[in-house]
Amino acid sequence: MFICDECGSSLSLQQDLERHKQTKHSGQKFKCDQCNFETNRRDSLGRHLRSKHRKPLDTNESGPSKSTVTENNIKFTCPQCPKTIPRKNSLKRQITSTHNREINFTCGKCGSGFARLDKFKDHQATHMRKRKAQDDRKRKAQDDIATKLEGW
Repeated sequence: MFICDECGSSLSLQQDLERHKQTKHSGQKFKCDQCNFETNRRDSLGRHLRSKHRKPLDTNESGPSKSTVTENNIKFTCPQCPKTIPRKNSLKRQITSTHNREINFTCGKCGSGFARLDKFKDHQATHMRKRKAQDDRKRKAQDDIATKLEGW
């Protein structure tokens, strides 16, 4: 557990504590230049600009970890493809999982490999859904046979 030294809140991850301190205690505000919207999180402002004002984001095609700044909204451009990403750590994840094909998790059922735990869990769920569908079909077939036998 990580405890906030300013308010005593307890958070399970260090990154959650850092985000908590930045959003609750830093006093930093991000303001929309189109309306009176104000937030203490840059990503919230970015979502607001895209959803409420349909404000397009610039892209920057050159160099690794270059960023594009547009009206308090920062985007990082992947050096290996034209994708732009809102956070630097998400850019690192994009490069690792998409371009470097790093394998951190391997499925025991089919051998598929994944860089990210969330994608691995999504994949495992597909096996579980397939198994449930097979079980449902088998149960229906057994019920159909039982119904036919009752008619004899």
